[in-house]
Amino acid sequence: MIHFAPESLEYDLNKLRVKMKGRDFIEDTNLNDRVKKIFGGAVTPTVLVTDKAEEALPLCREIMRKNDLDPPEKRVIESCKSLYSYVPEDQDAKIEWLGKIRKLIDRNTFDFLNDAQKKNLREFKEQFTAGHITLSDLPETLVANFREKNGDLGKLVYIYTNDKLPLWNGKNLIHFADIIRQNRLPSGEVVTSSGDSAIFADIFRAVAHDGPRVTGIAFLAVCLVVVLLFREKIGALYIIGTLVIGIVLMGGAVALFDLKINFFNFIAIPTTFGIGVDYGCNIYQRYRLDGKGSLTHVIKTTGGAVLLCSLTTIIGYFTLVIAKNQALSSFGWIAIIGEITCILSAIVLVPALVIRLENR
Repeated sequence: MIHFAPESLEYDLNKLRVKMKGRDFIEDTNLNDRVKKIFGGAVTPTVLVTDKAEEALPLCREIMRKNDLDPPEKRVIESCKSLYSYVPEDQDAKIEWLGKIRKLIDRNTFDFLNDAQKKNLREFKEQFTAGHITLSDLPETLVANFREKNGDLGKLVYIYTNDKLPLWNGKNLIHFADIIRQNRLPSGEVVTSSGDSAIFADIFRAVAHDGPRVTGIAFLAVCLVVVLLFREKIGALYIIGTLVIGIVLMGGAVALFDLKINFFNFIAIPTTFGIGVDYGCNIYQRYRLDGKGSLTHVIKTTGGAVLLCSLTTIIGYFTLVIAKNQALSSFGWIAIIGEITCILSAIVLVPALVIRLENR
């Protein structure tokens, strides 16, 4: 548990979605590879919306500036595109240089070239006749991607991620969300964004920060209820000890089988507190009524009822294990492990310890 705890959070989002097998998996993989070859990269960019069209280009520059602060191998963003990204900058200086190159070509004789090379040269020279390029010169097939339904143009910004650092890795997702979440432009305006990336990043942070806190509060609340109900040290120690041993065994088994905690299955842990403490309560209550030396008889009678209760719960959780969704399946496995360890603690380990103490 000690070695597993620091890396216990599941950052691989692929392990939280519906699991495809066999032919479906092969077809999906082949289709994704085919689409990437056609488009030459990601086809699902993150889209940001600015309040004004003139904010789009400064927003892209600020996002790329923050992205470039990382080493090249850790940059999660490949490119940022606005409509104005397709209009060349510093056109006057570039046109001046093109003119100089054109003069060099016109001033020299190229009679030594063959016909094919002369044709290529003529086509090359035609490229130096272009004037200034404006938004109106852009093709409609490109402009349409930046036009909203109400006719507004140029407010959309597309952010393309780095394929080598995919966002299904939660750590990359969190870093990406930090870059795009809030950006201050040179004008002083602050552009705030949301979307799947920001939401899932916040969920990761909530689980990492609040999950242990909520789990601890749930455990303390269960202990408080036990103390208030039984009002005796031995009873509270027996029941809480039963729960603690069950939970420790549960944590060890989860670590042993490398079942990572995610924003869905971590609920199984505090849920197990509430269910697991019930087993110790029932065993101890009957033991208190029958008196010392009766624990073996208690396990044979009340223990059977407690075991049956646990088995029906395990069967219910097993329906989650066979689900196609991997998040549901992981919830079922952790909950079943918690049931097994808590019932093992309640009817085997702690009773064996108590009997040994009584014999002494």
